[in-house]
Amino acid sequence: MKKLEFRYLITIIIIVIGISMIVFSFFIMFKSQNIYKYIKDDKNYNIEITCERAKIKELDKKIKETVEEEKQNFITQAEQDKENQEVKYKLLIKGKVNKYNNLYFYDLVITTFTKDNHYNKKSIIYNYDSINNKFITITDILKDDKSFTDLSLISEHLVNIYAKNHKLKIEKKNIKEGTSPKEENYKKFYFNKNGLVIAFPLYQISSLSNKEIKILIPWSNVNELLKEEYISEIGLNREKRDISKYKNKKVIAFTFDDGPNTETTKILLDNLNKYDAKVTFFVVGSRVRDNKEILKRAYQEGNDIGSHTYSHKDLTTLKNKELLKEINKTNQRIREVIGVEPIYLRPPYGSINDNIRNSTIMHIICWNVDSLDWQTKDRKKIKKEILKHAGDGDIVLLHDIYKESVKGALLAMEELQKKGYSFVTITELAELKNVSLKYDKTYYGF
Repeated sequence: MKKLEFRYLITIIIIVIGISMIVFSFFIMFKSQNIYKYIKDDKNYNIEITCERAKIKELDKKIKETVEEEKQNFITQAEQDKENQEVKYKLLIKGKVNKYNNLYFYDLVITTFTKDNHYNKKSIIYNYDSINNKFITITDILKDDKSFTDLSLISEHLVNIYAKNHKLKIEKKNIKEGTSPKEENYKKFYFNKNGLVIAFPLYQISSLSNKEIKILIPWSNVNELLKEEYISEIGLNREKRDISKYKNKKVIAFTFDDGPNTETTKILLDNLNKYDAKVTFFVVGSRVRDNKEILKRAYQEGNDIGSHTYSHKDLTTLKNKELLKEINKTNQRIREVIGVEPIYLRPPYGSINDNIRNSTIMHIICWNVDSLDWQTKDRKKIKKEILKHAGDGDIVLLHDIYKESVKGALLAMEELQKKGYSFVTITELAELKNVSLKYDKTYYGF
């Protein structure tokens, strides 16, 4: 009996090993079809090439041509120098493809070790649009020159944050030049599920960095800069309106802090259409999940959603770790509901310093008209205070957690509309006033 059990066990083991070998063989065969590999160990030099295949005819053809050219140039150099060689030459080529939807981003890294007795490294980038069957550059994906300028401003800000976090002492003028809106500065880029990644090569910005400086621009920030075919389909569908009708007219931004609040925010949203109004909500992260449906509605109806931090702490009193937690946790909660992260931050109490500005990729929006609603909680006094100070391009501070604040805001809109005012979001206000928002500045009005 025991012999039969033993034989049965051996048979099972043999079958399992056999199946494993078959699976492994298929894996190796499949992998070999996806990777081009070449290795040569000569007396005077070594060559090792490992390149992923993109499986796009034109792109793979271009990669192969480049690799062959680099290989032949290296062999020619090695043959010419072999009589006087002191060290064995080396050529290492690695190719990796990043894919996002119909876009392929191929990074070919070529490392050589020759007579100079040190390694030379360079990166060749190919970006390919498989729908339109063409190689693309950074300018091909951007809407216009203004979009390139805005991309440059974002990149400059993020590289400054990178330098700060990695304790790199890079002169700001070098960062500004290395991220300026020139096509040669933006050769290496690719999309992923989070947004646009840009890698600035070694020495482009600073010799102090021993590797690429890589930044991520979230979809929330980059979508508005892209041509329509490259915009990511993220976030909820929302109303869009033509703001050209407000050109050269008086416009004002009503902004609401401390919400959302299902009961009171609903009253506001139910009445905005009476005044052809869109507004901006600076929400507190800790309130989002309990009021997510009203927040979703506010966004879908075309209003801006900004951050007022997670727990309304004075950010200037926080250490960097706690500061980022207040901001990032709120952004995450908002993204869970509307699909995108906010690009605007209103620091509690209007308290702001350079550390806050230099720690996040968000535009700092304060106000220049305080309705004092939090103090009076009286709709008539709130209306009077707004009318007393409101002007073209102003930003009004209110709080949609109070019913009186909402009622006061609506009363003020009714009077201001009679005086020729229109009510717009922060995004619309900046566009109408032709302002390219910067990250090292706090905005109180336009």
